[in-house]
Amino acid sequence: MAKFDAASVHHGGGGRPLDVQPGLLSIIVPVYNVAAYLDACVQSLVGQAYRQLEIILIDDGSTDACPAMCDAWAARDGRIRVIHSANHGVSHARNLGLDAARGEYIGFCDADDWVEADYYARMVETMRQTGAEVVEGGYIRDDGERTFMKLVPAPARVYSREEAFGVMFSYRTPKAFWWELCDKLFAHRVLAGLRLAEDIATSEDMLLTGQIMLRVEHLAIVPLYGYHYRVRPGSATQGGATPKQSDTGRIAVQRLYQYITEQGTEPLRQIYEKFWCYGLNGQIRGLLRQPADAAHTAVLQTAQQELRSHLLWLIRAHLAEHHLRGAIGSLILALPLRVLRRIRWLQR
Repeated sequence: MAKFDAASVHHGGGGRPLDVQPGLLSIIVPVYNVAAYLDACVQSLVGQAYRQLEIILIDDGSTDACPAMCDAWAARDGRIRVIHSANHGVSHARNLGLDAARGEYIGFCDADDWVEADYYARMVETMRQTGAEVVEGGYIRDDGERTFMKLVPAPARVYSREEAFGVMFSYRTPKAFWWELCDKLFAHRVLAGLRLAEDIATSEDMLLTGQIMLRVEHLAIVPLYGYHYRVRPGSATQGGATPKQSDTGRIAVQRLYQYITEQGTEPLRQIYEKFWCYGLNGQIRGLLRQPADAAHTAVLQTAQQELRSHLLWLIRAHLAEHHLRGAIGSLILALPLRVLRRIRWLQR
């Protein structure tokens, strides 16, 4: 039974580096109060066709039966390791998993989701055959009654860094893949020294994946769609964004832009700048639909300030694509907030 406390894992990627074991796949699973779903998740992982794996369950201070369930699974299967931690959030839990991971390959799975049996085997095979540092397997959403796609089905192929970045951070939706961690396989080396930001409440996966993409030469896509993302009421990603989530999402976007500016290339910076600026329009429209309380208003005003600072660039970008409505929309969203709140169709 592999069981230890968070205090025994050096956090932050420092200290003596763990030996990376060739061929080993580390699957990092943050766990918090999901007792109704945990068994199905872990069963799908221990049943993977790819057998050379370690499953790292990080109990993030759960108050339900999850701590005991994690320990019971570790007692049943020696490939399972358990970390018990006080509750610090999903990013802290994933970081503990990254610090403990010994695999040549790294995958992430949420404890309320499940994975088809050949998912990781085929992604490992693709990584070995193509030499890509990241493999995208795709996912489907599952609400308990039906499954549905958020992604545009795409054929198997290998993308260069710039091509993959252009898809991932395209402002056009739907697209072949996003920045989610859960439907990707990463070579351990591209995560060296990188960790999720623990001080932001949303878009932390976008920030990390964007940083990773600056290190890779290729991303391969294999259209499996074998990761089942469970849509359930009360989960962290369902429901409207809180003011804190909206604001930290904005901070994540700014941090990644700064990182790309410092570490990336000019073509990547231009791709991301367009994604960021076009995204401001959507963020402002979304915030206009939220309650007009002080917290939401403060975040909305900050987003408007950013939009105004990029307004001339945005208008030129829209007009260059013959998108007059987009240019007019950006102008409208830059109007004083008291005027915007009177435009009814913006709040629909």
